[in-house]
Parts: sequence; structure tokens; C-alpha cells
Amino acid sequence: MARVRSGLRWVCAVEHWTALVLLAVVVVLVGQLIGLVFGVTSVVKSPLGTFEALYQASQDGDYEAAFELLDHEGQDRARSMGAGAWREVVDGLSRGRTIERFQLGSQRLYGENAVIGVLVFHTDGDIRGRVEELVREGTHWRVMWPPGTRSFTETVRKYDPWFGY
Repeated sequence: MARVRSGLRWVCAVEHWTALVLLAVVVVLVGQLIGLVFGVTSVVKSPLGTFEALYQASQDGDYEAAFELLDHEGQDRARSMGAGAWREVVDGLSRGRTIERFQLGSQRLYGENAVIGVLVFHTDGDIRGRVEELVREGTHWRVMWPPGTRSFTETVRKYDPWFGY
């Protein structure tokens, strides 16, 4: 019992408590880094990161990567439409042009959903406004079906009926 008391007294000192918390944080961070190296954990993209990854996959013609960024319902629909039709949907997002950069217009988070509005600048000088609706599935943000067809105001009003009034 005396050993337990002396141990508690030692831990109760501020500098010792701080050292124990720091040690615990370091252990967790090292565990996360080891998990990243071995593929056990991953770094989750933000809604904007998911948006950018979708359009980058479209530009690169990486149909599998674009498929992985869809929500479960979208993946089911993409599977049912066939490979050729899915390729047309993905190719339609970039329309065969090279994306130079993105400029965030607006990002609105509504719990498990997000609405992203972005200006897409192409190397040919064309500027397009794009809007995507995303849903959080587990720990990842996914683009809702159908991609590339959203209107910002209508989509935001789905979650905030007083938007724009």
C-alpha cells in the first residue's frame, strides 16, 4: 500500500504528469507512423482533397481511382452502367482538357455531408465552376452520384433551406 501511495505522489507532481502525457502522445504518434508505413492506417483526405482527386483522376484517365472516390450508391450505379459508359462519365468531368489549378469558391460542411464549389482553371484559359456533393462513409469522404451535375445553390438548400434568403 505504501508503494502505491508513493507512486501516486510521484505521478501527481505536475512535471511527472506532463512527462507521462508527453510519453503517451509520442507512443501514439510512433504507432500511427508505423501503421502508415505498413499500410494499416491511412491519411484521410478532406472534402476538398477528395474533390481534387476526382478531377485529377478524370484528367489522368484513371477510371479505377475515380470509381474508388464514389459513394457506395455511386459505385453500384457505375458498375451497372458498364465500363464504357463509366469511362464517358469520367472523361466528361475534364472534357479532355488539362487542369492548371483549382480555386476554392466555397466549402460547406453539414455533419456527414459536404458541398464544395470550386473554380477549375484549364491551361487553355477556360475557367469552369464545378460543384460536388460529398458524403462521409466511415472515415473517408466520397463523391455522391452523379458526379459533376450539381448546382451549388440547390445542393446547399438541400441541407440549409434558408440559404440565399
